[in-house]
Amino acid sequence: MTSVEVDVSLEKRREDLKRSSIKQVGISMSNVLDILVAALRPHTVAVFWLSTDESTVVLKASGPEASKHLLRTEPMTSGAGLIGAILNNQKPITLNHVRRTERKITYYRENVAIRTFIGVPLLEGEQNHLRGVLLADRKVDIPFGDEDERLLEVAGREILRTMETEQRLNLMDQLRNEARGLYLSTEGLISAVTLNEVTEQVAHSMREVFSGAQFSAVVLQDEDQRFVVKAVDSSKKLKEWAAQLNGKEIESGNNLCSLSIRRGLILPDQPYDKRNRSQRRIFGEKMDPPGLKSVKVAPLRPTAKEDDPSVGVLVIGTTRSTLFAEGRRRSQDVKRTLETLCNIALLSVQNAERYELLEKLATTDALTGLYNRRRFFDMLQEEIVVAKRYQRSLSLVMTDIDHFKNVNDTYGHPTGDEVLRRVSRVFMELARATDRVCRIGGEEFAIIVPQTDRSGSLMLADRFRTEIGKQEFNHDGDKFNIHISLGICTLPDNADQEQDLISKADQALYFAKNHGRNQTVHYSDITAAAASGGMK
Repeated sequence: MTSVEVDVSLEKRREDLKRSSIKQVGISMSNVLDILVAALRPHTVAVFWLSTDESTVVLKASGPEASKHLLRTEPMTSGAGLIGAILNNQKPITLNHVRRTERKITYYRENVAIRTFIGVPLLEGEQNHLRGVLLADRKVDIPFGDEDERLLEVAGREILRTMETEQRLNLMDQLRNEARGLYLSTEGLISAVTLNEVTEQVAHSMREVFSGAQFSAVVLQDEDQRFVVKAVDSSKKLKEWAAQLNGKEIESGNNLCSLSIRRGLILPDQPYDKRNRSQRRIFGEKMDPPGLKSVKVAPLRPTAKEDDPSVGVLVIGTTRSTLFAEGRRRSQDVKRTLETLCNIALLSVQNAERYELLEKLATTDALTGLYNRRRFFDMLQEEIVVAKRYQRSLSLVMTDIDHFKNVNDTYGHPTGDEVLRRVSRVFMELARATDRVCRIGGEEFAIIVPQTDRSGSLMLADRFRTEIGKQEFNHDGDKFNIHISLGICTLPDNADQEQDLISKADQALYFAKNHGRNQTVHYSDITAAAASGGMK
């Protein structure tokens, strides 16, 4: 087997992506804290994170800048002071008119004359797993109220989502490092991460291991429980056949793939070219290449238990009758080699599937299933490059739900979440296959619309607006509707780069909201109104 060097540029891109993602996580948390600072006017707002063994807490983030140097940065006992009380009771605490002699404020390096305090526990998931505390205080004697507590709780949920993303990114990095160790045993797999990369490299590695093989294939079970050819590697002679086989579902029945999957055995157990012609079928009717004399099919089984089903097979073959030479010793060597390849392939496939799942979780909004803010910026940059290269139009639609805060305040957050899910579903149903729908904030969405000019984007946006306006919601018999406002900007007519496109789409959205809401505004409408003196 020839040595395969690691693609340094690929590794650098992954490391850059990781750094960019972690930076974005930090920016997201800072944005939440900035909102709290603006809304509460505190002396300090801070997040303290609980250690894994729950014995200590440590400062994770804080604001404003002026008070940061006063806070303890070293780990503190989790049971001490007001932070300890919140953690122990797992309930919010509000203290107003704090006496200067009280010693419950333990998170400062020195004594700070705090007069009011509010803190909420950070509880994650349905099991309310305790992760830390979000708190705010004031040096002036202005009490915190119920609205402030609710604001902290909402901010806490956003912080937990941000931290969950950071954990997923770290886990993805850990999985990548674990995967590299496995891939070293088959050098062709060292740079493979996605499932497509892994299956292609497995197919390629099989032909390298069995020198002289003219084709190899990887068959895996898909989400619909079908067994599908995921990758084929072949000689030039069989390239056309391989291209037609790739992606096809194998037939169920008595072909070698199906039998190997059901029995969990390497087949055939006798030379392929000496079997009865009716027993030589590999994939199915009219799916096999002609003239084969040597073939082996090996099952991918997660465990060694006989009753555990296989999740796929590896297939290797050639027109040479001597590829798998006869003889007991040679047969055992071939069997061991195929078993080793199957183990490596299975581990690599499982890690690739886990990696892709984590990648999806890290780039997908958990509530709505849409792409999240991080993925939005990546996709927008990619689409801008394509649009410029081929001189095509690209429109960006920015939208949010009108008066969404009133929905949460009136009907509660569960109903608000249902509204977000329903709106997201409408976007996905009406969007074209090439459009990219993203949730970029609480009730804020962005739709990337490739190859679409002003007219087309306005038409699509108004379809969104009209259909969402028709949706009827019901909370304990109280029926209500919601509306959205939309702002659009189109490249290259109104912008020529990413930030310019986003900024002008935002301006159009703000114009729509400031001029009656429940409407669609294109950035060109604003400039036209300004030119005619009609914009207020």
